[in-house]
Amino acid sequence: MTSRAVRLAAVVAALTLALVPGTAWAHGPEETERAYDLVRQAIALIVNTPDDMDAIADKVNDAMEAEDSSGVQITLVKQAEQAMEAGDLHQTRALLEKSIGARVHTDASEPVPIGVGADTGTVAAVDPMPGRSGIDGSDWIMLAFSVLVGVGGIALSLELRPRHLPHPGPASGG
Repeated sequence: MTSRAVRLAAVVAALTLALVPGTAWAHGPEETERAYDLVRQAIALIVNTPDDMDAIADKVNDAMEAEDSSGVQITLVKQAEQAMEAGDLHQTRALLEKSIGARVHTDASEPVPIGVGADTGTVAAVDPMPGRSGIDGSDWIMLAFSVLVGVGGIALSLELRPRHLPHPGPASGG
């Protein structure tokens, strides 16, 4: 292959890797049968996607029907289901947290306890922080500059590489 063909192949390969999204491999539809995990998942859904009532209801119902209900007060989960049907997600969350023995969330101003030492595990579900807005003008400028620097670096490395290096081969002698 010529030098030009190798360069073209390298550029095509680099662009393919950069532009084609990778596939995320998951372990399949494995669902837990522990009520404790299902309650925590329901709390996470309430915190992160409060509008997805179907998913929240599924997790709560699955928790009530779970085979392993150790560590969960199912009566409180049933009360949480009733609160959810009444449209009170705040009460639903508080009851679900209480059902697993977590510190009950009362409002956004309440600090989340931080575990220290041997007490690093937590069952706290923190309200999501507001994200920043999308990409603005300065972000596009930095992105363009970064791409320009990268392309310039590749061009310089191709231009300044040594052309005629001695090829190691068998020693000639006699």
